[in-house]
Amino acid sequence: MSPTWMESKRRRRQVWVVTALAALIAAIGFLVYRNNTDSAIDNSEAEEQVTPPAPVIVAAESIASSIPDSPGHANSPAPIDDLPPPVGQVVPPADAVHLSGIVCALANRPDVRVSVSLDVYGVSEQAHEELMRKREVLKTVVQSVFAKKRLDEIVVDALGRDVALALSGQLESGAIDSVKFREIRIDDNRQTDISGM
Repeated sequence: MSPTWMESKRRRRQVWVVTALAALIAAIGFLVYRNNTDSAIDNSEAEEQVTPPAPVIVAAESIASSIPDSPGHANSPAPIDDLPPPVGQVVPPADAVHLSGIVCALANRPDVRVSVSLDVYGVSEQAHEELMRKREVLKTVVQSVFAKKRLDEIVVDALGRDVALALSGQLESGAIDSVKFREIRIDDNRQTDISGM
């Protein structure tokens, strides 16, 4: 065994290892490329193969029998107003104006914010229409009522009366019948100092 034979054997082994690694990398690259192009082809084929829905054939007698004779007919569809609200969604009554997303500060606690959501009921139809037009002004009025309150003065009944009185002062066409709070959430607004870390 001569040194040249050993060097050539080592050289052949290195070439074989490099070739095997290159083939493995090429195979993995090909599989990744093929996988990505297959999904792109599958998506484009799915878009191209959309078939229109089959026409619905209905006998004339069934159409005639489903036309209501009167508004209270048994086969008449329910009016849209009579449909129940979607599951999990709270819908205010028709005569209420819903004000939400109001974030208020308190008189004695700058580190606390109060998030408020409420329904406002007007005495008349004109008051209701005016409430709808002045929603943003009314939100500001609610914020000013809370800005005068201390944290220990937040009592729902008293706040309802104070907010109703303040909102009535903003209306020209009528008074507020009542205010019902949906949510009063007190949040800590302190900023954490991370500069000392």
